[in-house]
Order: sequence, then structure tokens, then C-alpha cells
Amino acid sequence: MDKFRLMVITPESPEENEVEKILSLLGCGVSRVHFRHPGMSEKETMALLEQIPQEFRHAITLHDYFNLAERYGCGIQINSRNNSIPNG
Repeated sequence: MDKFRLMVITPESPEENEVEKILSLLGCGVSRVHFRHPGMSEKETMALLEQIPQEFRHAITLHDYFNLAERYGCGIQINSRNNSIPNG
């Protein structure tokens, strides 16, 4: 059973107290949280990431704004909106 990993995908729209919920999930054993907010601006995404302590950012996967992944130490998810690996 130790080979299984639990991942969470956020709803399309940001939730109230989202950062607290994400941190709680990570503290309970969730290994990865996918930020899937297609309507969120880059500035809003940055503001959300700024609220995540650095030691948890490696567990975040971005579905948009791949340029923020390196800056914040996050992963990326290729999808229909962003379907190529960024240059890096």
C-alpha cells in the first residue's frame, strides 16, 4: 500500500479558505495538490502561491502559468489549454 499516493485536484473556481484547506490536506498525507483554476489570473495565482509555505510548494502542481513553477518550486500539468512543455 505504500506505493499509492493520494492527489487532490482543486475545483475550477477558488474556494473560501482554500489555502487552509490545502495545507490541512497536505498535513493529512495528501502528496500532491493540483491547482486547476482556469479563470484565475497569473497575479491571483501568485497571490495564492505566496500563501503556501515554501516547504509545501513542491507538492503543488500548476495547470496554468508554467513560468511560476520554477519560481515557486511547483510542478506542472500539461493540459488542453497549455499543451507543450515550457522552455527552460
